[in-house]
Amino acid sequence: MSQAEWFVVAAGNTLMAAVRRGGRWVPDTLKALPVEPGSPPSLLAAFDTLAREWPADTAWKGGVRVLVDDGWLSGCRLPWSDGLGRIDTAEAFARAQLEAAGFDVQADDTVRIGDGPYRAPRRAVAYGAGLLAALGRVAQAAGGPLRSVRPLSEVAWRHAARQRQAPSGAPLVVWLPGAVLVVQGGRTPVDVMARPLASDEAASLRALWDRAGLRQPWLAEAPVVRGLRAGNAGATWPMAVTELALPEEAAVPPWLALAAEAGVSPLDAVDGAGRGSPLFMKAAAVVLLLLAGAFAKDAHDHWQLGQEIARREQDDPSRRLAEVRPAAGLGREELARVRSVNTAIRELNMPVAALIGALQVPKDLRVALLSVDVSGASALPDGGATLKVVAEARSGAEMSRYVALIADRPPIAQAYLTRHEVLQSNPAHPYRFTVEATWAP
Repeated sequence: MSQAEWFVVAAGNTLMAAVRRGGRWVPDTLKALPVEPGSPPSLLAAFDTLAREWPADTAWKGGVRVLVDDGWLSGCRLPWSDGLGRIDTAEAFARAQLEAAGFDVQADDTVRIGDGPYRAPRRAVAYGAGLLAALGRVAQAAGGPLRSVRPLSEVAWRHAARQRQAPSGAPLVVWLPGAVLVVQGGRTPVDVMARPLASDEAASLRALWDRAGLRQPWLAEAPVVRGLRAGNAGATWPMAVTELALPEEAAVPPWLALAAEAGVSPLDAVDGAGRGSPLFMKAAAVVLLLLAGAFAKDAHDHWQLGQEIARREQDDPSRRLAEVRPAAGLGREELARVRSVNTAIRELNMPVAALIGALQVPKDLRVALLSVDVSGASALPDGGATLKVVAEARSGAEMSRYVALIADRPPIAQAYLTRHEVLQSNPAHPYRFTVEATWAP
């Protein structure tokens, strides 16, 4: 017999829970408890009530998976920082940003950082120690481990992205019982606004949406807004939205069915949540095998390159590496090898620190560097090479200013725009562009 799992969702003014086993919801296990929006003591009391009223039947004992409305969490956008690339500094940076956003994050709170493209903003979430302790008591009553605790906004965003009625990057409004989440982001959510709603939920949502549009004009001007709701089907959306479908199962509310969809996430408060499943372990084994093969090939290539460089430096080790001149009569394989060695030497000679300084974006420009590609660098007569830069700018004027700026910064000799596009799927409509730059030693 398959093991039972309890799913718990804190959504707006309701705490709901039910047992699922063998891919089906178990009849008569659904529980729904009222919660006072904006009152943490009310939520913690509801968790304790849920733990006390847990079924005594040992057949329903099992692990617990939880979705928490973002209104009960501390969360903010993390601008890109080099500190995010290091484990020992990422959490400290996230805590500082959360405190700057006005949240009181304690030392024993659990902080998680979401994923995203390189140099793109992330989302940071802090789970209060009191909240996790209450969930631990629920798991103890359930007779199993606390397997997962995730923000509701993230699971809703991923669910909405799988539906094709609207662009996946369009703002998402999640209308909960007595509360609302307004979520923005790209592949993953970055900004989440969580607010309680008054008794007239539609009017309250309209007023909140209008205020949000004043603070964030691109939100009000978004060509498409996606919407998810359940439990308030009799009300009418107070603004134009493309309504998406929540998962529906007869035995439980849609928010619990949504919780059953949740997978693995870096925002999960539980360390290693979902990473022990057989499917994950098999996938990890395949990835490790592929990485092992790739590392072995790279090590062999670097050893060959090192032998070539060492041989050419024997006469004068202090001189700058010079490219290999193909001798007459070399075969096709020898010529290809010489070209490969020359490409590697050009990359070794590249003035990395100076180039990074030249590409740095001034504070008054809203430009984000996405990637710098030197792998396809071509040689120049003076010993320099070319590189490609991919970036995003908030406007066409800022894009042009950035290209002109780096063209005047040594060691870059010239820079020119080779491609650009306006990202229509992003409400801000940024410019994604590619610059090809040449540098000289």
